[in-house]
Amino acid sequence: RHWTDVWEACGTQPLIDALSEMDPNYLAQVDQSNYSRLIRAVSVSAHSGQPFSSFHMSREVIRPFQTLCIALDLPRKELYTRIDQRVLNMIAKGWPEEAKELYPHRYLKALQTVGYKELFQVLDGDLTLDQAIPIIQQSTRRYAKRQLTWFRNQGQWQWIHPDSMDEMVIQIADAFV
Repeated sequence: RHWTDVWEACGTQPLIDALSEMDPNYLAQVDQSNYSRLIRAVSVSAHSGQPFSSFHMSREVIRPFQTLCIALDLPRKELYTRIDQRVLNMIAKGWPEEAKELYPHRYLKALQTVGYKELFQVLDGDLTLDQAIPIIQQSTRRYAKRQLTWFRNQGQWQWIHPDSMDEMVIQIADAFV
């Protein structure tokens, strides 16, 4: 919290100055206007006594276990139907009220996400809730599609339907025999 207080009181320059002493290598590569990264780097360096950049060195780690990457796979239509229903359930369970409580913090990066962005537009009077719901559903479906694309390009995943528990058990048993 100390470095956050420093940033709030004096801006990024004291963080840059501290980081130039603690870890000039990281300072040379970090976006110096990104206060979050500066705070994290200075905090880690101060607490650990090691340069923040030293934690980014790739070291081969030998792990005493095997991994099996299983991803749940639903047909696209079923996934999209579940997403649409989940949005409706979240709305019914008070998501708009939660957004109203968070509204004073709407400019925080953590709240620039699917759903909150649209609910803040409702609170601003730019959309009605009835207009926002299908936009949230569509944005969530697009996000899910990007996630699936990412997973399909990352390693060897075993794609299994969530209702196929028997198949999942077989995959696990085969992987570790």
